[in-house]
Amino acid sequence: MIRRAIFIVLILLCFCSRQQDLIQEGEEYIKAGDVDRAMERFELASRFADTPEAQAGVGLVLSLKRMTSVTGLTMMEKALSRKFDLDLLGRLFTLYLDMGLSDRASASIGATRIGEDRYFLPEVEILRKTLQCLNGTRDIDGDSIRAVKTESVEYSSRRRSYAARCDVARLIRKIEGYYPYKLYRGRGQPVGDVRNPAIYYLLKEPEAQKFTDGVEAWQKILGLKEITRCEISKIYAIPADALKVDATVCRAKYPQSLVILRERPPELKEEEFFHFPEKLFDDSQFYPEFHKLPEYYYPGSPTEDRSEDSRNDP
Repeated sequence: MIRRAIFIVLILLCFCSRQQDLIQEGEEYIKAGDVDRAMERFELASRFADTPEAQAGVGLVLSLKRMTSVTGLTMMEKALSRKFDLDLLGRLFTLYLDMGLSDRASASIGATRIGEDRYFLPEVEILRKTLQCLNGTRDIDGDSIRAVKTESVEYSSRRRSYAARCDVARLIRKIEGYYPYKLYRGRGQPVGDVRNPAIYYLLKEPEAQKFTDGVEAWQKILGLKEITRCEISKIYAIPADALKVDATVCRAKYPQSLVILRERPPELKEEEFFHFPEKLFDDSQFYPEFHKLPEYYYPGSPTEDRSEDSRNDP
């Protein structure tokens, strides 16, 4: 009996070890940009046992595709609720930002959600300062985010990327507050579908060169690392040549960046997130029109059918 129990324990340990190996292999394939093989490893790992790590891995791969990004986000959220993990929180936070779900991003790092002991960790401080900068709720700049020290390698690269987002967000706000730009927009410029008219104005309009603060801030962005400029181009839809990078080279050269690897996810509003219509089509044709019958008092047996006139019959 004891031998059998020991044998079962050894088998379970082998299964757990094999599952962890598969998850680690999946992570290595993600860093190499091989999404299909990563999914294969995470799915195999989930067959051994339904663990948060395997669920988060599958969710991560799904989040990289536009059509399955919402499903992937849901799986990552469920995995995080089952087992807290700082790296998974950072991945979720990035996806929230890319989808425009700032309220959801804010809730994900609330003290009531992650606990007061984790709220003051440097990794969470990076996320908190990033959100404050992007929302303009505090005077936080990219250097403030870069100044946060962390031992995590994943968060070092994430800190660099978030700080760059902050730099661009502050630049856009500066341009939008520049009076000549307001006049430019008041005239209905620029013409056509321009994702970031403020950046377009700074780069394309000769009069924008007089805006010293904006030009200096742009030059600082051009001085960032190449991988960061590649990510900025993807996030803010800024022409790659304006940032002095090649879009095709970015994907091949930096496969470890999830920002570059991910297809552009749909931009959602908080009120429509996970909204599913009650009816996908008009089904009224399958149901007869309902008319409420008048309530009459029928003396005698309650099951007896009697007309309205028969009530007065003796």
